[in-house]
Amino acid sequence: MLPYYLYLPAVPPRDRIAAALADAGGVPARAVDLADDGVIERNWQAPVLGTLAPVTGDLRLRVEAWFAASTRLPTEPDTAATLARALNVPVAYSAVEHVPDAYWMALPDGRHTRIRLSEPDDLRPDDEPPHLTVDATEHPIPALPHVPVRPQPEVIHAHPLPSRCDIPELTSWDHLLLRIESGWPPDGWYPAEFYASFLASRDTITPAALDTTTRDALAALDARFRSLTVDDGGAALRSRLTNSPITSLAWARPATFGTGWWWHRITTPVPWAAQPGG
Repeated sequence: MLPYYLYLPAVPPRDRIAAALADAGGVPARAVDLADDGVIERNWQAPVLGTLAPVTGDLRLRVEAWFAASTRLPTEPDTAATLARALNVPVAYSAVEHVPDAYWMALPDGRHTRIRLSEPDDLRPDDEPPHLTVDATEHPIPALPHVPVRPQPEVIHAHPLPSRCDIPELTSWDHLLLRIESGWPPDGWYPAEFYASFLASRDTITPAALDTTTRDALAALDARFRSLTVDDGGAALRSRLTNSPITSLAWARPATFGTGWWWHRITTPVPWAAQPGG
């Protein structure tokens, strides 16, 4: 399996790190080989390998963890959670979405929150450790109280969903229905700007221009959308777009509020009800 790269805002004692890695792998502490980055003479056949490297900025330590097939083979989130609980420090780990700077942070109390972790683009000398900054978190992190609480819609935009509609003209409309029916993956909320962009895509579909099969499929999708939403005259969406707290999503906001009946309908609760930071 590939190694996990975990980041901590503190440097705990080595014996506690080794014990936490052992706990994650379901092996005794003596089965863990823990060493600094660059050390060659070590037990490379150990069931658990831990390699430590310094970083600067909001985070202080990188732990590279590798688990052999003879261990419990924990997932990366589980490994981060085990270390966070055992060491009483938050532990950052990479998100599955292919978005630069997208990470999770496991907290000592068992919760996980998305964070945005960035490294400056400027070149640094090879002998200097990376400087890492936690730019945003979806929920407060007690150990990093200065980090602003902000939503991270770029992760939602990049989250992959299966395609279940093979009619090109209708794939975008069906995509919105899939998100609604799936509970707004991956985080249970959806920005108003993205919701509006799908309504705008429905504006581009002219039923009279479609063949019979496609027109029937559109009617079925429209009926499903009606069953998943209520008619509020567009009040909730219009208000949110006017007073959106996510200024970075101006690019996704339609130039005008549409006139189709679909613009008058919204889910209950609204898609952005669980948006971090309000």
